[in-house]
Amino acid sequence: MVSKSPETLLKGSPEGDCQTLARTFKKVAEEYFGIEKITIESIAKPFLSEAGVTPYQGKKPNCDDGKRWFFQNHYWASWNGKIYDVLFLSNKRTEADMAKQVQPLTSMLMPEQEYYETEKGKIVYPIVNKYSTVEVSIFEKLKNFVNNLGQFFSNSMSGIINKIRSLFAQSGNNTSGFDSLMRELEHDKNNSAIANK
Repeated sequence: MVSKSPETLLKGSPEGDCQTLARTFKKVAEEYFGIEKITIESIAKPFLSEAGVTPYQGKKPNCDDGKRWFFQNHYWASWNGKIYDVLFLSNKRTEADMAKQVQPLTSMLMPEQEYYETEKGKIVYPIVNKYSTVEVSIFEKLKNFVNNLGQFFSNSMSGIINKIRSLFAQSGNNTSGFDSLMRELEHDKNNSAIANK
């Protein structure tokens, strides 16, 4: 979503993001109700959240087929020691599994070649305007496996990488698909080693 001015939202435009909502909340509270000293706070770094569907208009989370949210940032209003998260209509701060990076990392294994690693051990990656996750351990296992296989399958590496991308695009937690691919490649590697003896 893109941040818009509070005035745009107050004029009836349905566009905006959590920053737009928080700034509009502040504007209405200060200018219409005379409540002073409202501050806008934020998480300025990408993160995963289990916050669920938004109460207003029931917007589903954008990650793992609606199971969680992946945000580039998040904004809320605070006043007198209380939090007002207007997006989730909550008085609690959104729990966050913070990304370890502000800018995405890159990998040829990912469908759109970029990803984030979170503090709680998830890899988050984009797939056509949505996000998916996979455990860091699975991703590291795949990276090591591909690196080790490079010497045996240098002619077919692009095909192997395309299969991995395809599995990530289906769903990051497709552990059985990854395991099956690794068994298939290990079998091919062993057959190749026997043939070269």
